[in-house]
Amino acid sequence: MKLTKTGFLFLFFLVILVACMNNVNDGKNGTKSHQMNAHPSNSGTPQNMNTSMRQDYAKWGEIALERTKEKYPNSTISDYQYDTRRVNADGTVIDFFDFIITEHKVEKDIKVKVLHNASDGKLISVAFEEIS
Repeated sequence: MKLTKTGFLFLFFLVILVACMNNVNDGKNGTKSHQMNAHPSNSGTPQNMNTSMRQDYAKWGEIALERTKEKYPNSTISDYQYDTRRVNADGTVIDFFDFIITEHKVEKDIKVKVLHNASDGKLISVAFEEIS
């Protein structure tokens, strides 16, 4: 299996992210547990990320990466970060991911929104927003 530079970077950041998440303190010794970044419309959603949620968002992160490569085929992805999750009233979920890509020597911040159905695990849509 040939691993591309982008694939290697994704795996590297994913391993680092998982390692960081495994070091989350569960509140022992008077320290606070890791808090996810809150999205303004994320009210009422638990802030602590548990193991099943990490596995779930990793699945959607892979999809976000694949779709970003498709949308920006002549770019290099240099950074990837999970942002937050929003649970909608209808039971659908939006996971937000931040990518930094370089396309034609121009660096862009891209917010990727992955909408999926939590009950059956099916992808509904992927949307992109160029931040810079």
